[in-house]
Amino acid sequence: MKTDFDRLLLAEIPDAVTITTPEGEVVYWNRGAEAVFGYRSEEAVGRSVDTGCGIRPEDQARLEAERFVSQVERFLPAAGGGEVAWGAE
Repeated sequence: MKTDFDRLLLAEIPDAVTITTPEGEVVYWNRGAEAVFGYRSEEAVGRSVDTGCGIRPEDQARLEAERFVSQVERFLPAAGGGEVAWGAE
């Protein structure tokens, strides 16, 4: 029995994974994307991200901010702790 580990990994990873064509048509939508964006795969695949069934601009901005904060928080312990200073003083 052959297992497609790439496909299994994409399906089971808790992170949102979406794949679109260059034109913005959703061709893949995993369970993580269902949880994050609230649309089932059947609702998203085949639709354009511009039609409201995809990553909305406000979701994209929030996700990027959360990803950035997560990366900073992972870096701080490795760098010996410290605080993040937002903005120049």
